[in-house]
Amino acid sequence: MALNQELSTVYNNFHNGGAPKEVSKVIIESTKELQSDFAGRKIIQKRLPDFKAKGVTLVAITAQLPDTTLTTVEKHNLEFPVLSDVVNTFSKQLGLVHKQPEGIQAFHKRVGVNYKKGYGNEDYEIPFPATILVDAKGVVRNVFADPDIAKRLEPDNALEWANAL
Repeated sequence: MALNQELSTVYNNFHNGGAPKEVSKVIIESTKELQSDFAGRKIIQKRLPDFKAKGVTLVAITAQLPDTTLTTVEKHNLEFPVLSDVVNTFSKQLGLVHKQPEGIQAFHKRVGVNYKKGYGNEDYEIPFPATILVDAKGVVRNVFADPDIAKRLEPDNALEWANAL
C-alpha cells in the first residue's frame, strides 16, 4: 500500500505543477486507455436505470477471490452484483482465459503484486474482459471479447443489443 501512495504522490506532483502543462496533457491522454476499468464499471453503473428499464440485469464476473471482490464493490460503490469465478472455472468454459506473459509475471513480482492473495493461486491466468448478453431463456445473443484488455463494449452498444431482444 505504501508504494501505491508514493506513486500516487509522485504522479500528482508531476501533473499538478511539476511538469509543463503540454507535457502533462500528452501523458494523461496517452495513458487513458491503460487506466483501471473501475471507471468503466462506474459508467455502466450510471446507465443501470436504462438497462433496468429494458429488463436487463447486469452481473459482473471476476477472477478475484470473494474478499477482494467485496472490497472492490464497496470501494467503488458498485450497485450491481459482482461474482467471483475462483480459479476461472466459468471463464475457462467460455474460452476467455489466458496466461500472463513471463514479462508481466516478472514485473508483478518485482512490484509486489500478490496473485495468491487476490486470486487464490499463482497460475497467472486471467480472463480477457468480455460482455455477454444472455436472454431470459438462457440463450447467448451477443458476445464482445477482445484480447486488448483496454477495449471494452460501450454501454450504448450494450443497450442496442438489449433493444434488439
